[in-house]
Amino acid sequence: MREKKLCHHAKMYTVQIVRELVNRGRTAAFEEILGLLERTTAESDELCPLPEENVRLHKLLDAALNPEVLLHRADIQQLLVQQEWR
Repeated sequence: MREKKLCHHAKMYTVQIVRELVNRGRTAAFEEILGLLERTTAESDELCPLPEENVRLHKLLDAALNPEVLLHRADIQQLLVQQEWR
């Protein structure tokens, strides 16, 4: 009977040790993941432009993708007058 109790206690102790090792491993993995997340967030903050710069870049992109040619009526009339004088 005493051997059974010792065996049971040894098993319980072993389970506790394994549980502690697993918890330590989880904690270490979790801390490593958090460290990677912090570094990634810091790096992305460095790469992200300021809001003003973002607006400027959007305007440049819009101008490149949707070019507009604006002719003012005064320019056309001036061309016609210059042609008449020739």
